[in-house]
Amino acid sequence: TAVEFVEEKFAGRGTPLMPSDPADRAAVRNFIKRFNEGIPKYYRVLMNSDPALDEEKIADMRKEVAEINALYEKQSSGPYFLGEQFSAADLNAITFFARFRILLPFYRGVVPFPEGDASSARLLAALEAGSKRPGFAATFPEPEYFAAVYWSYAGGKLE
Repeated sequence: TAVEFVEEKFAGRGTPLMPSDPADRAAVRNFIKRFNEGIPKYYRVLMNSDPALDEEKIADMRKEVAEINALYEKQSSGPYFLGEQFSAADLNAITFFARFRILLPFYRGVVPFPEGDASSARLLAALEAGSKRPGFAATFPEPEYFAAVYWSYAGGKLE
């Protein structure tokens, strides 16, 4: 993957994104593969133009959130996928979820990680921890950026 290329190319600089333990590396790779398979479900909510399908698409997305949350819970107690160690799994999930935590309420009026919902609590904790990392804070654009960039994905419609 691109993350692994960067990890090898710039070895010894910054936070290692792939763990040294082979079992943990495999867990990170498996998580990323599984996470990427579910991404279309979030886009289906964002891109849906048929209100009659909203409930179905939102339910599919919430099921996906619960499954990813369960993978985090199974792997460690947090805050990150590997516990205290930030990894490529978190880089993928946290940056994606941070965008969709802005986009779905803005365009569709949908909160992807409702406060107090056990089926997303672990992801929300990882998202909060990851959002506080200096690199995230320095590089994550303002919400207005995402609103403009994703306008066409949302069919040019505001909720």
